[in-house]
Amino acid sequence: MPIKNSTPSTCRNCLHYKSEGRRGGVCQLFHGSVQSDWASCSLASSPFIYSWEKLDTAISDQRLTVSQSA
Repeated sequence: MPIKNSTPSTCRNCLHYKSEGRRGGVCQLFHGSVQSDWASCSLASSPFIYSWEKLDTAISDQRLTVSQSA
């Protein structure tokens, strides 16, 4: 199943956002202060997308191993 490439809607949902108390946080891509409720930039990444890609690869590898042993 192909993974839809979509960006998070706000900075707080981005993989590159690091929270700093009640003042907001820091964008680790641009090393700048951001507010958690700001609209995310076009470079934002979902914090879960990488784990899904790895899971998809692991399932494919497991299927390949099973089919080769049969």
